[in-house]
Amino acid sequence: MDNPKHVVLTGFVNSGKSLWGRQLEAKFGVPYVNLGHEFRQSQGSARKADADFIIDQSKWIETQQLRLENAVPSVINVPGNSVLFDKTMEALKPSCYIIFLSADYDVLNERLPFKEKGPNAILFGASTYEKMFEQRQPLYAKHANATIIETDNPKEDFNRICEIVIREHLLGK
Repeated sequence: MDNPKHVVLTGFVNSGKSLWGRQLEAKFGVPYVNLGHEFRQSQGSARKADADFIIDQSKWIETQQLRLENAVPSVINVPGNSVLFDKTMEALKPSCYIIFLSADYDVLNERLPFKEKGPNAILFGASTYEKMFEQRQPLYAKHANATIIETDNPKEDFNRICEIVIREHLLGK
């Protein structure tokens, strides 16, 4: 396959990026890379996830483009707040196919282990988690090559993601 692309999974908190990323890894036998986790590991456990952390994380992701261009095709989990930075998302596009994992706000909200306003809300002027969700939806759609809207049938949702990988010849498949 000429020039296979990575699959980037993006979406709001608890949209299934890690879940589907690991399942794609198992199904297609390709590496799973969680860029948010890698960045947090590089920063040490003492660094608080504040506004500066989010900005630094996005800048770091931009620097990973050369690494991605030379890596075997992988499934990549990109932190949901990366969509706030056009430059970050544009840096991924040459070697990646971006899939936006979407779900109903109430479903995502119920999955939260906490109910608080985080640094993203403070930094970007959203006063609530719901406002952040509303602000980001068009940004995810703007940068995505495809969107998967979660249904009540997880098996079908996963099959739709796999169909995109196969149809678009991603991951060298």
